[in-house]
Amino acid sequence: MAMNKNPVRQKALQKLLKASTCPPQDMAVTNHWLSDRKKETGTGVKLCWDKRGYLIGMCLRGVALPSVVSLREFPELRYLILEDNGGMVKLDITKNTNLETLVIKSPLLTELDVSQNPALSELEVCHTHLFSLSLCDNSALTTLVLYDTMLNALDVSGQPNLTRLMTDISPLMMVALSPSLREVSLAGTLIARLIVPEGSHLDYLDISGTKTLQALQLDKAANITRLRLRHTGVQNLALRGLPLQELDCSYSPVSYLDITDCKKLMLLDVTNTKLKKLAFSGVEQLRIFYAEGAPLSGCTLPDSVTVVRPL
Repeated sequence: MAMNKNPVRQKALQKLLKASTCPPQDMAVTNHWLSDRKKETGTGVKLCWDKRGYLIGMCLRGVALPSVVSLREFPELRYLILEDNGGMVKLDITKNTNLETLVIKSPLLTELDVSQNPALSELEVCHTHLFSLSLCDNSALTTLVLYDTMLNALDVSGQPNLTRLMTDISPLMMVALSPSLREVSLAGTLIARLIVPEGSHLDYLDISGTKTLQALQLDKAANITRLRLRHTGVQNLALRGLPLQELDCSYSPVSYLDITDCKKLMLLDVTNTKLKKLAFSGVEQLRIFYAEGAPLSGCTLPDSVTVVRPL
């Protein structure tokens, strides 16, 4: 594909990829460039140049890179995907102030600083040894995915526009949430206590597989509709008056559950819990109730409710 390229950027790119045996494939700017690259598999180098000849998109899969990778020679870069890049331990993107999307799936990466990337809206780091993540002036950040990392603490309380946080399968022990979050998954972490902040917009919360979870404070979650707590360590749940539509606390040692005045609750799953009594007055729309293995007794439900295990 013939296109003009800035010679300075070309030279810097050749230096970065000197250990690679994959020939670069130049691609034109399209509305689907980023989404198409995310769907791809296999190895290769895919590059996207703008009309001025500057590199704005880079996708490197299965490409050998040096231990410290600096991209300061590509300040116009907007999209960056790095996967299975053997050798890369540290990534310097402090000069890439135009970077909007960053996806990293390189196992040796240990630290990442995105505090100098104000345009960053989507950050995804998966299957790495990442133990240090620096966030600061990231007001554009809306999506943060941290899957299978080594992070044990995360503070996103200062990210004003973050709406989606996924931090599954990690040794995460402490997290501070932003009120702007609408979707949060902390499944398979080591969190013992979680507090939803004042003014929360949270709609969906999943902490399944977190056996360490003992305390959950949701009284500020005035917008939550879906809550998943499968296989956790929580014993007491006070959810009075919340706008929940679905609640799943199955396979957890829940012995106390207060869903009084949860008027919109339609699905409740307490399968294999320790729940003996249930306070559910004011629950007007409940339709499906999973209760197999729960020692419930003396609980009378309306005929409109389908009970999987008859009480």
